[in-house]
Amino acid sequence: MQTKPIRYTSTSPFPNKKFQISKMLTHFFSLQRVIPRRIQQRYFNLIRRKLLDRFNIIRSRAGNTLLPDNEDQPHPGSQHNKSSKTFFNFSYKRYRFHFGCYIPCQHLMTLKKSQDLSFCHIPSPFVMTNDHHACVNHQQEFFRNRLIHFTKHNSPRDQVLPNSKTSHAKQLYNRWKEGTEKQIFSRCHGTEYSMKYLSASNKNVIRYHHRNMYIKRLFNFKFIPSPNPKTKKKQQKRFDRNCNRVFNTHYDSACIGFDAKLKAARKNHFIFHKSQTIHKTLSHLTYSRKSVIPDANVYPFNIPFYEPIDRPPVPKEDFLLDEPKLVFSSVFKVDLPMNAPQFNLNSSGVSMNDFNFNKITDNSLPNDTITFSPHPAHTMIATVENYNPFPKVLGDLFKPFIPRSPIYDQYGHYLSPESDGWLQAVKKSYGLR
Repeated sequence: MQTKPIRYTSTSPFPNKKFQISKMLTHFFSLQRVIPRRIQQRYFNLIRRKLLDRFNIIRSRAGNTLLPDNEDQPHPGSQHNKSSKTFFNFSYKRYRFHFGCYIPCQHLMTLKKSQDLSFCHIPSPFVMTNDHHACVNHQQEFFRNRLIHFTKHNSPRDQVLPNSKTSHAKQLYNRWKEGTEKQIFSRCHGTEYSMKYLSASNKNVIRYHHRNMYIKRLFNFKFIPSPNPKTKKKQQKRFDRNCNRVFNTHYDSACIGFDAKLKAARKNHFIFHKSQTIHKTLSHLTYSRKSVIPDANVYPFNIPFYEPIDRPPVPKEDFLLDEPKLVFSSVFKVDLPMNAPQFNLNSSGVSMNDFNFNKITDNSLPNDTITFSPHPAHTMIATVENYNPFPKVLGDLFKPFIPRSPIYDQYGHYLSPESDGWLQAVKKSYGLR
């Protein structure tokens, strides 16, 4: 291609950018031998418009001042070193052309032969804020010395949250324990329903060998369409399309029975009615199959198996566990003097409120006192000496259902571990749960 300077005449004292770009494109197309005339005519206006847009983008980017002369701090609106390209690509078959605005590097350098100082005239592929630009040969020095660097302060949003199975299991455990309820709303379909996490019961884990830790419950379905009639019509159409997809029919969903709808929705975990409740198991958190009873030490996170289930509070005057024909002992530690009379404190109506601390039991024995020291549930002390609630007769299957305190029959007689009555009571407790 010839590089000899060209000259064009214009009636205007100073030709505008559109006239200049048109003449340059005409000169370029007249000298090249790759792009045919029909392609030139088709894309001439497009290339000229994109060159005008590129010129405005470069002028806007270079005009943003990062450090104003009358301010010591960066301008609030220009605190980032953003860049814009000075060219765009145009491809025809296997040929690629770069159209853009020529912006020289203007980097001061030393010539190798004459050792004189000169400015670099290589085109810059980008322009940054405050008219910063550099060519390919001087970009490394430009980014190291001339570019203004800002210290970025770490904010809570920038901190990367841990994304692993352990962190996810801990978050799920906290949501289950707190009973968090989430409202899920879809503007596309105009539907809303509630979601919460449940844990698999110990009965299902031990007896039926269910290994899923958590279950997702979907309930409280509502159809809340938009007040806009057009939007409401679109929402209803999308919702009906989803119903037909789940119910596996190309006709209206009203053609099949309600029981068939519930069966198909339960299979596909699809909620569409207000009286419907969907339970969906979470398959990515499961108990190990190596043991019948899960071992908490195996998992690097908390599991819901050993967490107590919230139940209605027991009346203050009732210290008995509500088991059929079984009476468990109370949980008081009694400190008596050596010569004090022996008391048998069990659950037969004896309450700590019936006694006063340091109460004298007999006037004839003024030095004999009774002291009651209640303990929390995790430090319960049985009233029977050498009580072992975990004999070797029973396996791991019955261990969760063995009470930690002694068992008495309906007549108040103590049932020792491994006895027939004790084994029958434990197995009956296992069957009821």
